[in-house]
Amino acid sequence: MKKALGLMILVFMFLFAVGCSSNEEVAYSGESEHWEVDLGINEDSPTKYKELVIHYKGDLRDLKTLEKLEYSYKIGSSGGTVSQSFEGSSPEKKRFSTTITNNDDEIESVQDTINVTVQWLGNKETIQLK
Repeated sequence: MKKALGLMILVFMFLFAVGCSSNEEVAYSGESEHWEVDLGINEDSPTKYKELVIHYKGDLRDLKTLEKLEYSYKIGSSGGTVSQSFEGSSPEKKRFSTTITNNDDEIESVQDTINVTVQWLGNKETIQLK
């Protein structure tokens, strides 16, 4: 009887821990001729972060002369621009990312479509994320 009770308590504690640790993440993605973009939003995290990842689809050698990469995003009424400088050295990878945090009590609800604009080497592409 004691073993059965102990087992039931253990199962209950496991189910409680699993239920409390589920982080709901919403994912958006899109692509253009040269870029793939992913946006992950963790709505259950205390910092309510958003991770924006852009990936160059071409060869890394194409970015050899890249001095500056700039990408901007608009999510609801908020947005921002990330600028990375490579003056004097070329990028060592084709993946670039940034984490956007929102410490407010309630994260803004995300639209059906999010726009990300990437500027590099005199080029500019806007990617719609869905």
